[in-house]
Amino acid sequence: MTTQYKITFSFSVMIFLLALGGGTAIFNAVKLANLTEGMYKDAFVVSNTVRDINIKLLTMHRDMKDVVLSANERELDDAIDAVNAMEKQILSDLEGISMQFLGDTAMIRTAYQAVLDWRPIREEVIILMLAGINLKRG
Repeated sequence: MTTQYKITFSFSVMIFLLALGGGTAIFNAVKLANLTEGMYKDAFVVSNTVRDINIKLLTMHRDMKDVVLSANERELDDAIDAVNAMEKQILSDLEGISMQFLGDTAMIRTAYQAVLDWRPIREEVIILMLAGINLKRG
């Protein structure tokens, strides 16, 4: 073996190992970036959805005030439709985050059940308002 062959072989091995190490580093950096992005997005998807659910609950509460303060049957029907639509959105959002929520899923089930338990109370208010409007007419 000549000295030139040994030097060429040594540099070739060094370049190969350098390329292998660089490729491995780039692969792991991309993998880490994807994992970090996934963790970041998933965490904020749940918290943003919870924030939106809270806003929708407040909106539904406001719509129930509109039910009580409605002056005629048209306003009452509009307020009832708004309450029902908001309830569907809230339940849909709760179902959506139940798959992504990393904490105790009992919290999601409790919130879901609380919205469902609120329905008879809302229906009672609506029935009383409908009876009141019909009494005003009669």
